[in-house]
Amino acid sequence: LCVWRMKSASCVLVLLCVAFCSALTPSFQVTEMTGFKVAATYNQSTLYDIELENSPYESNQPIQLLDLHAPNAYSSGFAYAMLVGHQGVQNYNYLMASVFQTKAQQEVVEMFLQWQWDNYLSKQVPQQFLDELQGIADAGKAQNLPHLYKDVLYAIVLANFPGNVGENVYWLLVNEAKDKGFQGFNGLESEKILDLMKNAFRRVPLMHCSMFGVWGSRTTNTSLFTMRNLDWLPNSGIAVNKLITVFHPRGGHAYATIGFSGLIGALTGMSSKGLTVHEATNDVTQETFSGFAWTLRLRELMQKSANLKEATDFWKRTNNTLGMNHGVGSAPDKNFLALETMAGYTAFFGADDPREADYFVTQPNGTKIQMGFPMPEAVWRTNHGYDPTIISVETSPPTSYSSDSEKRYLLIHDSFTWYQSQSILIDHLQAINVTSVVADKGSDFYSCANTAGATNVLSVTYLPESLDMWVAFEVGGTGTSKPHLPACCGTYAHINLSHWLLPSA
Repeated sequence: LCVWRMKSASCVLVLLCVAFCSALTPSFQVTEMTGFKVAATYNQSTLYDIELENSPYESNQPIQLLDLHAPNAYSSGFAYAMLVGHQGVQNYNYLMASVFQTKAQQEVVEMFLQWQWDNYLSKQVPQQFLDELQGIADAGKAQNLPHLYKDVLYAIVLANFPGNVGENVYWLLVNEAKDKGFQGFNGLESEKILDLMKNAFRRVPLMHCSMFGVWGSRTTNTSLFTMRNLDWLPNSGIAVNKLITVFHPRGGHAYATIGFSGLIGALTGMSSKGLTVHEATNDVTQETFSGFAWTLRLRELMQKSANLKEATDFWKRTNNTLGMNHGVGSAPDKNFLALETMAGYTAFFGADDPREADYFVTQPNGTKIQMGFPMPEAVWRTNHGYDPTIISVETSPPTSYSSDSEKRYLLIHDSFTWYQSQSILIDHLQAINVTSVVADKGSDFYSCANTAGATNVLSVTYLPESLDMWVAFEVGGTGTSKPHLPACCGTYAHINLSHWLLPSA
């Protein structure tokens, strides 16, 4: 372990040396937003093209920002579909083509998703989101996009299978079958459904996501920096339609989600109150769809919460679905919480939590190794948990330091430790550096020389106190004329969201 950590520190040092000299590293570049231009309008809502100093994207495929202003959720959904409905359909078609080998497979899965939505997942979705979906449906019909509603709906359900889809479906069906009112899908038994889903989803790679929050004596001006990496289904084509969506809900806080057209939930995001939301899957046996779909849940959390207490209270009032690690950062509190979840249970983790340090794993030779290394003023997660109850139901807990999730956990830990040892305060470049290093690049976390198999499609670093973010999307590949490059090896675009999130800006 000591040798591995020394190697990590030296690699970070190499990256930082370049970063300090030219604001670049071998893994990423940083560019500035130079302006924005109107691409389309509908009533009070506007779609913008974000203009960058050095854009890595095709000239006709810029990062877009959709600023939604509407009197109610229905009208917001209608405006969403009128402005980016065609892009949403294109993204759904890209996604389906990358996942399923045949149209028949896609149709079977869509019936399964509809069944899960109708019987389970829709039951705890607040009315505002149902109204928004109805607006999307009606606007789709108005534009001769009759399948748009289903495309958006199925994307919500698919997002609720973020990890090992086969295992997710298996444990979901096992737990649903315990309900006396359980009715099979299309007359099929659970085993047959599982076989169908495993075969259909066999091309979907495992998710390798990560997040952190760091603040206080570790950072410049004691500011909170947070991040989110989405490592999943690369080169599908959906990055052709990169989208930041800003919502202005009546009676709530404005917030932005960062993702792709047609995905109306929050893969990650930031609110006008300086809260950021994050997710990384953690497959467990205790799973259900009788809960609040997580991408919509994170949206409502940003809408209704102004600090960590309000966010925590909101979380306790609503219900989990599948096993996941979530994160909430709060600029007002200068703090970050990790939420390890499964059906019916959430473990909340702050900085330097003893439960994390108490996690040991027994090796084949009988020795025990420590798996958790918490520290003050920092919280981070990859794809496993540290709460004993969560660990007890994980389907693939880490078994050694070479386990993928544990390796990435240690990368973040060692980066923070190295900065501390060198008396370097973390500013945005250092925060982006750690964000980039831990994201999946293929064979080497510290090099973008060989990115075959790299899965990082979205990488974001936030400075929520000033509503700044540095966002990178995967570049090239399907739907473009450029070679594919994972987000973390590309260009992080610095975008300040004050203009859209703050009414006085």
